[in-house]
Amino acid sequence: MAALILLGVVSAATWLPRLRGPIDLRWDGAAYYILGTSLARGTGYRLLNEPGEIESVVHPPLLPGLVALHQLVLGTDDWTVVGVWLRMSFFAIFVLYIGAAYVFVRAFLPPPYALGVAALALLHYGTQFLSDLLFAELPFALATMLFFVWARRDEDRLCSFRTALAAVAAYHLRTTGIALLVAWVGDALLRRRFRAALARLAIAMFPVVAWQGYIAAVQSGPAYRNTAYEYQRAPYVYSNVSYATNGFTFKDPFQPELGRASLRDIAFRFARNLSAIPTALGQAVSSNEVSLRNSLNELLRRPVITPRAVSWFVFGLGCLVMAGSAIHLARREWLMPVYAAFYVSLMCLTPFPGQFWRYLVPLIPILGLWLVESLRWLATLPPPRRGRPIPVAGVALGLMLLLQAYMLVRVYRDFHLDATYPDRPGAPAQYRLFYYYPSYRAFDDALDWLKDHAGVGDVLAAADPHWAYLRSGRKAVFPPFEPAAAEADRLLGAIPVRFLIVQGGAAVAIERYVTPVIQGDPRGWRRVALDIGSGVVVYERNRRPSSSPSTLRGTPLRTLRRAARA
Repeated sequence: MAALILLGVVSAATWLPRLRGPIDLRWDGAAYYILGTSLARGTGYRLLNEPGEIESVVHPPLLPGLVALHQLVLGTDDWTVVGVWLRMSFFAIFVLYIGAAYVFVRAFLPPPYALGVAALALLHYGTQFLSDLLFAELPFALATMLFFVWARRDEDRLCSFRTALAAVAAYHLRTTGIALLVAWVGDALLRRRFRAALARLAIAMFPVVAWQGYIAAVQSGPAYRNTAYEYQRAPYVYSNVSYATNGFTFKDPFQPELGRASLRDIAFRFARNLSAIPTALGQAVSSNEVSLRNSLNELLRRPVITPRAVSWFVFGLGCLVMAGSAIHLARREWLMPVYAAFYVSLMCLTPFPGQFWRYLVPLIPILGLWLVESLRWLATLPPPRRGRPIPVAGVALGLMLLLQAYMLVRVYRDFHLDATYPDRPGAPAQYRLFYYYPSYRAFDDALDWLKDHAGVGDVLAAADPHWAYLRSGRKAVFPPFEPAAAEADRLLGAIPVRFLIVQGGAAVAIERYVTPVIQGDPRGWRRVALDIGSGVVVYERNRRPSSSPSTLRGTPLRTLRRAARA
């Protein structure tokens, strides 16, 4: 109990700087929120930002359902109100997750080690960052930990309702939760408990068939083919198509011009990603290599740690994690190794190796457990000749926790940045977000300006259309991933898109298709907002002759900020 209280206090301490304001709704967070709004309004499971408000086939429904519940209880879908309560709910989920992680690890390790592994998950920058976003990773991590805690306690039962509930919830939070269902059934088969395997398989089929059946029904319906605009269901528009369509159609979904993926391409992708898994596992129990190197050099006050040394260190940690999984297999403890193996295999099939750090965050307690168990095993080889053995695992875990705490302090110091949102009276309110770079601030300023200046029926094109819709209240779409500028301009004109936002920065993978549109038809688009320092530019389609004066031309965003906040 003392360990749980301590973890709760530390968890609350890490949340004190970020309890103000709505939860971060950038990227997928806004898509989840929009789907929740659609559910709360009773209009189905639809992306309201899209012209035609198409049905979603990519995001599982449990997190949007949580958003809808908040909106129904609060009686509003205003993100500036509901987002505040969602932040508080995620704080509660965070505390429960860390507590569940301790209970899970305590079944295998003594209390000090279990406390250390839970603290490793708590202090990891990925856990902190993802808990600040309306992403499914944190609720998924909680469901996963509850599954393993309950599965171990109910392993002699034919089928446990609470274990099944946790597994089904995990799948409806992220489709990779199917790895949990597979491991649950596979564990019973490996233990030769065939009746239990059959019962678990029957339960596992319900959520999978329900969700995949819904996707198949949408994709076979006439609305899926008769879209509101030409490229609305193009395989590269990842929020409008299924994971399978987006991940397996092209060699690179962010560069569809490279061509479609063959079976050989997918096999090569899997092998290439698999070779990166040891490093990814090492980062999951420490941090990314750049942050590790910078933190160590800052502590030592001299740049003596080389990138190569950090790479080998992280790779070694990953190998220790895999050795820990082998220890569990040797003990005939199948559940966690089967789950991790299937989960990692699904990761390796995706064309997004840059997202491996995010995918592995929910597995940190399991990976940390394996790391400690392998270190404890190594400490027994060779046996000490005299004196007491050195607690290698304890010393290593303690040093890692100190380094994790220091890196987390650096994250809060350097990357927890000021942001604003329009509160209910209309004046901007201050709060803080992780990695809120100047380009994001300028993007929000441009959206606030568009909320006041764009017509109700106008459509925006932006690299983050879901957030653009929430912040501006205007329909918003992705620009077409079309390298031919003339064709991209034609596709935008057919929607029609009135405002085109060039964001730059983190959206560079998408912006490579936007800039040529402007350069290819400089008379067709006129600049209405510019902030050179942030790289954000807003263009309006020129519906009048190019010689016509424009009162908006070249308005700096610093002026737009004052106008939007007046």
